[in-house]
Amino acid sequence: MLNRIDVLRELEAERVRASEAHEHFAFMLVRVQRHREEHQLFGDFLSASARTRVRAALRPQDRILPVGDNVFALLLPNLRDSGHALLAANRLVRAFREPLLVGDRLQQAVPTIGIAMFPEHGDQSEALCRAAESAFAQALNSRDRYQLFQPESARTEPPYIDLREAIINNRLEVFLQPLWEVATGKVVGAESLARWHSDVHGAISPTDFVLLAEQTGLIESLTRWSVNTTMRYCAAARAAGHRLRFSINLSPRVFHEPGWSSNSRMRWQFGRCRLPTSCWK
Repeated sequence: MLNRIDVLRELEAERVRASEAHEHFAFMLVRVQRHREEHQLFGDFLSASARTRVRAALRPQDRILPVGDNVFALLLPNLRDSGHALLAANRLVRAFREPLLVGDRLQQAVPTIGIAMFPEHGDQSEALCRAAESAFAQALNSRDRYQLFQPESARTEPPYIDLREAIINNRLEVFLQPLWEVATGKVVGAESLARWHSDVHGAISPTDFVLLAEQTGLIESLTRWSVNTTMRYCAAARAAGHRLRFSINLSPRVFHEPGWSSNSRMRWQFGRCRLPTSCWK
């Protein structure tokens, strides 16, 4: 295992490389949590299984630095922006949905992830490390289990009017997370993930803006935007000859709105986009 000085040395080397190449990279702190009694019985085996699961969710060029008991520092070089770092964190969380095989037993584990971006959250290795630690502390209370660093001065709730205008003016984005078929190794579909990068507030956690939408009555508008945008991607994929299935997470609150509980709105959208219902999951 590496100590803090070792991690800072590796982080500094990546910072120098990225600076010279004018690239962005993410520094993440990941802790895989499990029950205390499981650690006492399976500690080393559980750590090895967790590392294997983390490795499988990353790109070949990404690096894992073990820094403690089921705690890893990750270096993800050459990322376009923080949105791609959030996608990587989402992949890590999804990777732990299935239990870990530890010896001859299955053990459920949950990752918590703090994310800092270079150079946005610090142009020195020590500052980046502190930012990731701060984000990790925030992630402990996040429904998503991961958190992009936010300075104290920026940790305010996104205003209702900003979210409303972002939905109306199509300022949100959809990121498509590939869904792989293990047996064939092929991409068979994609999960649609809504993202919001505000000109005023920066990158806003989906947990925050979805909760805001639920609390202020914007959830139907947000859902309608997500469905419409995702269906356009689905239609474009089919037009290009790709028979992919798309999935989207819907807030339970949307089913209290007229038309959603009976799926009539979804059926209307399928007809409008000339899509078969089989392409939707």
